[in-house]
Amino acid sequence: GGADYDYGLWGPYSSTPACPPTGPPLRCSWGDGPVLTGLNWTATDFTEGAAGDSWTRYITANAGDRFLLFVDNFYTFYWGTPFNLTFQFQPGCAPFPGTVPFPCASIACPLPVELLSFHALPQGQEALLTWTTGSEENSAHWVVERSANGVDFLPLGQVNAAGNSMVQVEYNFPDRTPIRGWNYYRLKQVDKDSNHTYTEVRSVYINDRPSAIEVYPNPANDLVNILLEGVTSERDLRWRVVDASGRVVLEGSEQVAIGMSRLTIPVERLDAGSYVVSLATANGNALGQGRFVKK
Repeated sequence: GGADYDYGLWGPYSSTPACPPTGPPLRCSWGDGPVLTGLNWTATDFTEGAAGDSWTRYITANAGDRFLLFVDNFYTFYWGTPFNLTFQFQPGCAPFPGTVPFPCASIACPLPVELLSFHALPQGQEALLTWTTGSEENSAHWVVERSANGVDFLPLGQVNAAGNSMVQVEYNFPDRTPIRGWNYYRLKQVDKDSNHTYTEVRSVYINDRPSAIEVYPNPANDLVNILLEGVTSERDLRWRVVDASGRVVLEGSEQVAIGMSRLTIPVERLDAGSYVVSLATANGNALGQGRFVKK
């Protein structure tokens, strides 16, 4: 009948944990079949059922962390197969020829942040950046950087980090004013001790930018006007103002009458700086955008 070893791993704990543990496991596999099982460097899943390949993603741990490992041989119940488990641990091991994933284990120094994924996707006239971490230690914040050529990057915005976490954390950042054509993005992960690392670069192509609209006065004090042309029917228009980091600072809507020549937006509460105002129909079709400076 062979053997079918399944496992659940709980932790980390700072002291001796209670047994049995409470709550869901950190890693778990119920993969069916007489195969090797465990954690390795190539798996991406955290838990799996009977259809899994018997491997889950490695963990990052700190010195002194404690874990509970439960292992069972599912075939013992059906065929009486003895429980005869062998741990294969080889520090610094390399893949065995012809075996994927490889049947060995090793310990590497944990990274302050375990980045699981980083994506950049177009969202109409915007770009959306998403990323996920598996664990974080002493993380302070993320700086989102953008480049028009993939070489020279400038900060676009900042997102607070989780600090210390042993669970998945999902982040997102919208670029509401991407460059026409290719936009290149990377993340700067900054620790609380000011050390930092960069992620790989992701790119997004934007080819559907709205046309420019005339905004006046520019620079502005208390209000800005959007010039309207060719209004032949009553319609609802939506406007939105974003700052240099892509954050929406003002938004609203207005019903435009036939012959109306301008739409006025109050900006007296805005801080001094550069802004982008965009105009769209009620169903979301972009009509245009323009830049202005608030004095």
